Amino acid sequence: MRTILVFIIAILFTGLTLKIQDTPKELKWYSFSDGLKIAQSEKKKVLIDVYTDWCEWCKKMDEEVYTDSKVKNYLNSKFILVKLNAESETKHTFEGREYSEMELAYIFGVEGFPTTIFIREDMQPITAVPGYFPAEVFMKILTFIGDDYYLKMSFDDYLEKTGGLPKN
Repeated sequence: MRTILVFIIAILFTGLTLKIQDTPKELKWYSFSDGLKIAQSEKKKVLIDVYTDWCEWCKKMDEEVYTDSKVKNYLNSKFILVKLNAESETKHTFEGREYSEMELAYIFGVEGFPTTIFIREDMQPITAVPGYFPAEVFMKILTFIGDDYYLKMSFDDYLEKTGGLPKN
């Protein structure tokens, strides 16, 4: 009986250990200045989430997309993450000049919220993607940029190659 009990405990502990290993780490969001510095030192791309406090779709991205385990794992492995409040007067240095977060949003051409901006490892902009996307669709965008498919083909060609957008 004791052997069976030890065996059951070992099985439960193994399952718990595997579950803990599968749980993605929380996302680490940086300020604009800190994020760009870290990305340069780690030679990683930057994802900038441009938001406003009143934006319901921005909140939905935070609650439904950035909490998705696949999204979290991928973001943690490929990007340095930055939050940028498009209405904030907080100042950051960019390309040798000081700008507010509001000015940075304008410089990057943000016209609506949320907008996701992608920046290369050499700190050159890749693209800005406006709008909310469900996690499965956002993953397609992330892999297109994160795995450098954007250098080889259009997004439409990438979708065709990878089976299109997920069906809801």
